[in-house]
Amino acid sequence: MSRIRPLLTTLALVLVAMLLTAAPLGAKPNKVDVCHLDGNGTYHLITIAEPAVDSHLANHGDALPGDDHPDPGYVFGDDCTAVEDPNGDNTSGEDSIGDGDVGTVDPGF
Repeated sequence: MSRIRPLLTTLALVLVAMLLTAAPLGAKPNKVDVCHLDGNGTYHLITIAEPAVDSHLANHGDALPGDDHPDPGYVFGDDCTAVEDPNGDNTSGEDSIGDGDVGTVDPGF
């Protein structure tokens, strides 16, 4: 019995530590608003799980609200419409999605 007691104590401590650090059951990832590029070259607001954001930005031509819009002088508004850039940062004629096309959107698929 003297050997089993330390083993049971250690096992109980490990179990408690696992329970304290585990995510709650049914926990959902944070959600993020994204300006999703449709096949017709328009954007609309979608809400996706935070782990999917990088893929959408890198592979789909999507952007986040507040990012530079393809049209110089504009950024994406909270609803993904083009709004005047309040900081005047998007004046270079460069587009934020990197397709080299300023003023129009090439969905790339």
